Amino acid sequence: MSDDKTAQGASPIGQRGTTLTSGSRTAAASSPEAQHERLERALAELLAVDRARTEEPSRYRRLVGVTSIISIIGVLVIIGGLLALSHLSPKVVNGASSPSTTSPGPPTTTAASVPTTLSPPGGVAGASAVSTIAAASRDRALTSTVGEGGQPMLLLRTTASSFITTPTATPVVEYLWSARCGACGLENLVVASSLIELGGTFKGMSALSFGGSFSSVGFGMYRGPVDFEPVEMVGPPGEPSGTPTPQAKSQYELYDASPYTTSKATLPFLDVASHYVTVGSSVPSDLASGLTLRQIAAALQSGHGSIAQAIIGSANILTASICATLSDLSRPLPSICLAGEIQQLAASLPASPPGHS
Repeated sequence: MSDDKTAQGASPIGQRGTTLTSGSRTAAASSPEAQHERLERALAELLAVDRARTEEPSRYRRLVGVTSIISIIGVLVIIGGLLALSHLSPKVVNGASSPSTTSPGPPTTTAASVPTTLSPPGGVAGASAVSTIAAASRDRALTSTVGEGGQPMLLLRTTASSFITTPTATPVVEYLWSARCGACGLENLVVASSLIELGGTFKGMSALSFGGSFSSVGFGMYRGPVDFEPVEMVGPPGEPSGTPTPQAKSQYELYDASPYTTSKATLPFLDVASHYVTVGSSVPSDLASGLTLRQIAAALQSGHGSIAQAIIGSANILTASICATLSDLSRPLPSICLAGEIQQLAASLPASPPGHS
């Protein structure tokens, strides 16, 4: 009986033993080590997914960064190329195109007067003297009082039967002078006074000094009843010289000879429309020796003294020749041409060339 109990009691124990065996396997499968492995695998998979997810934006950002840098470099290259092209392209200066990469050539000469830079008088004093000379040239009472000023008639009639004019029939007055010619300085004053006396105006007239012995004026641009073409044939030291037009050169070569002058290559040279010429100065240069431009201007303003008589008288003679030329061309006459003393001088102008009766 005890055996039966033993036997009967063994079964539950055996079953429990079996159960215990099965529970042992489950416990083994659910051990901390196994769970740790699964967690590590899951974590590794999550990390891999997250890494893949985060790597895509990083690649995109790197791609965007590289593209931006390449774009910036491209823009800089384009800008640099444009700047280089603009530096090599011609620059427009005063409407004329000249490449900026070429070195400047030698000075060119034109038919225009070259400004003289020989020790000009003080700016304010010089400008004041120029204004005084211009005012004196417009003074009708002064013109009438001085007349020819006792000056000899050095203006000579040419052999030309026609006039030199512009296409609009305006007479051309050509004047060649030199910055190194003392007589030219006085003749500049005569010519300027006459052209102002005719009602014309100069823009840019300046004060000049001829070697410190005496002073004169530079012309600038003239507007009046004639076309005035001054050329500074010999410039001051270090300055370029002017070149006359072919027409002015031809006139000079024609009349720079006997009987119009006793000395070859004489300056100044004055030509009024090819009908009247003067070779040499109409005023002796020693009359102004040592005088400043202000002193000459003061003398002209008063009309007294040999220098004033010589300049104003010679200017009146030149004015008379221009008035006669305007009349011959049926051009409008400035009011000065109707003044009695100017008409008298015009009537006394030589009617024929030297040596011709």
